[in-house]
Amino acid sequence: MPLDTIKLGFVEKLEALAHKCRVAVERQEEREREKKKLQAIGPLFRESGDAEEGAGE
Repeated sequence: MPLDTIKLGFVEKLEALAHKCRVAVERQEEREREKKKLQAIGPLFRESGDAEEGAGE
């Protein structure tokens, strides 16, 4: 009986760890998708190399 309890506890902890790993991987994949999406959109405002503050005034 004690051996079964130890095995059951180990299996439960292993399942919890596997769940945490799945969640972490899913979150990482989501961050990477968001990053790629933002890179595809690009900056909203682009400045040329000769742009200065207050240029054109």
